[in-house]
Amino acid sequence: MDLTRVTKDGIEDGAIDSSKLDTDISVSNLTASEFEISNQTEARAIVNDANGTVGGSIHSVVDFAANGTRHGKVGFETSGGTMALQNDQGHIYLNADTNNAHANSSIIFTVDNAEKMRTGPEGLVLGTSTGYHELTAYGGYSCALQVTNANSGIGSDAGGYFAVVGTSDLRVWNFSDSSILFGTNNSQAASLSNTGDFVAEGTGITKKGRPIISDSSTGRTLSVSDNGSYIRFSNASPVTVTVPGNSTEAIPVGAEISLFQSGTGTVTVSASGGVTVNSLNSHTQLSGTFAAATLKKVGTDEWDLCGDLTA
Repeated sequence: MDLTRVTKDGIEDGAIDSSKLDTDISVSNLTASEFEISNQTEARAIVNDANGTVGGSIHSVVDFAANGTRHGKVGFETSGGTMALQNDQGHIYLNADTNNAHANSSIIFTVDNAEKMRTGPEGLVLGTSTGYHELTAYGGYSCALQVTNANSGIGSDAGGYFAVVGTSDLRVWNFSDSSILFGTNNSQAASLSNTGDFVAEGTGITKKGRPIISDSSTGRTLSVSDNGSYIRFSNASPVTVTVPGNSTEAIPVGAEISLFQSGTGTVTVSASGGVTVNSLNSHTQLSGTFAAATLKKVGTDEWDLCGDLTA
């Protein structure tokens, strides 16, 4: 193998003279040849084939620190036009070694030296902490983002967003008869809020029925978990339903709880200290078996009670 070593002190074997350093360094041995360039601040290699056309290959470019540790990099550069990595038959691999001391290695994609995408042990990261235009899909594509895992999602503890710039629609759909779920994690449902209108195509939005709670006790203090529920009281003895103060039980404003007397025991609503319950003629007792009433929280410690009530 022919070897020409160029260092900061000159050419060691004299195979070429220094006048050629400003033009070309070439090796005629087509079977096995190598250049080693060391002790340079920056070095570039342009690889040509036998006809002088850029199209050769680089096997390895390695930089050694003073202690012998490898810490170099391989770079490809063009001053204009298009640069591509192309393989007509198989795959193109960009591999960051994560074994042993290289456990934090990543492949980073940048534009103007600003990080735009990174992949490594932490997964695929789009954008940076200061940017929010991480994924852009241009018009004409029938599917901008397709996820094929059984359970997949997009989210963030700090807050994740889907945004549409302009007047076009944001569409979320699937390719089967399953559902699109919104949740605080993989299993729990979360509320869906908006500042405009929800538009449903097809059969519209099907609302899940309200939870029904059967209570055979003679006393119940309302809690956050009762919000949106329909509570049926079946005891034959008098029943007291206590409305707690917000400092004790922070039931959200807007909460609605329905009460139904299915037994013979009279159901009476009682307000805790500091709580106001508004009702017609100050009635707080359901009128009898099969009577119903609804409590609606309208303020921090204020509720409206309406229904089939008596003194």
